[in-house]
Amino acid sequence: MNGYENNTQWDMKLLNAEKIVKKYKCCPNDTFPRIDYTFLLTRHYSIHYRAYIAPAIGKQLLAKANA
Repeated sequence: MNGYENNTQWDMKLLNAEKIVKKYKCCPNDTFPRIDYTFLLTRHYSIHYRAYIAPAIGKQLLAKANA
């Protein structure tokens, strides 16, 4: 997480790193390490709500009021 920078559109909710070391039948004397990362990104909807959704709803309400 040292290189992680905050973002206005996305929020990183969960981060897990797990090292898994496996041996396979083909190579019993060798180990094969792997790192599995698990994370959840959530989007900040307030940015889009203010810029797109709220004006669209307002436009629809004004259009119905003038009809």
